[in-house]
Amino acid sequence: MLRQLWSLPRNTRQGHAIFGSPACLGQHRSFKLFEIFRKEGREERVKELQEDLQRGYFDDFREFRDQHGKVFESRLIPVASAQPFPTLTASLPDESTIRFPVSQGAASVTLVAIAFRAGAQDLIEAWSVPFSEAFQSASNVQLVELALIESVVMRAWPFRSLLLKNGTASQERYHMPVQYLFHFGDAKPLCHALGLTNRLTGYVFLVDGAGRVRWRGSGPPTPNELAGFLAAAEQLAQGTTLGPRPPPRLP
Repeated sequence: MLRQLWSLPRNTRQGHAIFGSPACLGQHRSFKLFEIFRKEGREERVKELQEDLQRGYFDDFREFRDQHGKVFESRLIPVASAQPFPTLTASLPDESTIRFPVSQGAASVTLVAIAFRAGAQDLIEAWSVPFSEAFQSASNVQLVELALIESVVMRAWPFRSLLLKNGTASQERYHMPVQYLFHFGDAKPLCHALGLTNRLTGYVFLVDGAGRVRWRGSGPPTPNELAGFLAAAEQLAQGTTLGPRPPPRLP
């Protein structure tokens, strides 16, 4: 085939005759279209890299490494200073959309586990799997995984559909049903409200029946943090007032 091609006149080898027929012209246009899309994809990747740099991606990595994924101290938030969980539009795995959190029929306590990257899945599961095991028989407790997708590329087809389709893979590791939510687009208002300053780690929040954030944690839990987290969830589930435990009475 190559020998036959080089036996043609030079102008033919350069493409003047090869792309002369309508079919070949269509193929030539397809190559041109491919080049355009490849160029647009390259520009999107450059734009995404610039956005990561502006968001301090490498600073996030350094902070994640130095602080082991801990952005803030895990702690209980008193009712007086508790803020409502920010309302946002989220997609479900079937591609329908809802407003979260819901105001009617809310659970007594909802664990909201948040991740920006797939690498944070193990971090949020370190909190949420023990939670699901402890409350698997409770009817007033809910577990939510919220994925925040800011990338321009991942928000586009077909990546968006793949994320929605495959984003429920962790269900088999839980002991209770999980509601999977996906927020595509700008997450800065949510990050500002909840203190999500590092996009490489995972975050967990306990939200009470009134929609208020009552407890927060980040990164992998220590044994003491996990015990305090489960104790706070238990009190919320029972509808008791959260606060410091009274000192034991002396005999």
